[in-house]
Amino acid sequence: VHKLGWGKYHNVLAVNSGCWQAQTDFQKSVNIDPDAGYAPIVDLDTLNMTVRKFS
Repeated sequence: VHKLGWGKYHNVLAVNSGCWQAQTDFQKSVNIDPDAGYAPIVDLDTLNMTVRKFS
């Protein structure tokens, strides 16, 4: 959760977008370091990924 990631399996692209919120007290208490401020952009013709950082 709250982590940016992507991968392909049998030509299917799976994308997890991360989050826009900085680390909360709860996340800190359970050792979650979120990937905040990233936006994955997918070219739907080629399934190529680009990631933009907004923070």
